[in-house]
Amino acid sequence: GVEVDGNGNGISEGSPRDDLVWSFRTEVFPVFAVRSASQTALGGDYITVEIVAEAVNKLRTFKFGVKFNPAVLSLQKVERRSFLDWRPRPRDAEDVDRWQPTVIDDEQGLVILAADSTRADGVSGTGTLATLTFQAVGVGDSSISLEDATAANAAGTAILFGLSNGSVLVQEFSPGDVNQDGV
Repeated sequence: GVEVDGNGNGISEGSPRDDLVWSFRTEVFPVFAVRSASQTALGGDYITVEIVAEAVNKLRTFKFGVKFNPAVLSLQKVERRSFLDWRPRPRDAEDVDRWQPTVIDDEQGLVILAADSTRADGVSGTGTLATLTFQAVGVGDSSISLEDATAANAAGTAILFGLSNGSVLVQEFSPGDVNQDGV
């Protein structure tokens, strides 16, 4: 067995003086993520993914690119979400949703999303930043990855965060392959 000498007398005697107190601290790490991270689709299907911010504190500005394989996926729609529903809820809606124009490069498979201001004091918690709808136009794999990301809080201080990416596998089956097993 394992013995622990908590009081440092060289003997693990099992007395209350040998008891140790273990303490741990956990931290919530902010993450920008592709929700519905891994999907499988058939050619022609529409695929919807959400770009979310998780566990942010006073997020005010951000910018990132969403990269995808244009030979497999075609971007059909970008829906930027409102920050009015995030907490803390604003008393007035004047300084909310100050988005930069969305940049879409279909040839490179890149969408750039950026906000100059979510709200004056920033937003906290977890929520959806945007919803992207793709159509499967080719067979193969496509990562949906976040890149060149930056974020700052209401004081203008950079926020450290992680990125969580997704992927889509597009398969094509012949009309006679009823159970889609490839035979």
